[in-house]
Amino acid sequence: MDIEDNLHINDFVIALEDIENIEKQSVGLVVEVTEEHVTIFFIGKKVLIKTEEDKILFLAVKKTGKPYQVKICNICNILKN
Repeated sequence: MDIEDNLHINDFVIALEDIENIEKQSVGLVVEVTEEHVTIFFIGKKVLIKTEEDKILFLAVKKTGKPYQVKICNICNILKN
């Protein structure tokens, strides 16, 4: 799977597992995509993390909040189901 075909700069993603000091389900913004890694700005912690593509998942941010079941906490920026 070619990472550049899937994720793009400014895409929103969630962490599928704990990554360094980032909690699972944390919301981040893609700032760099290479073949080796993806650099994510995790909004709640205000940190940049380089990680592998299999540790994150694209988030359709427009399908969160009212009237959807999935919401993002406005304090911790973690996806809540």
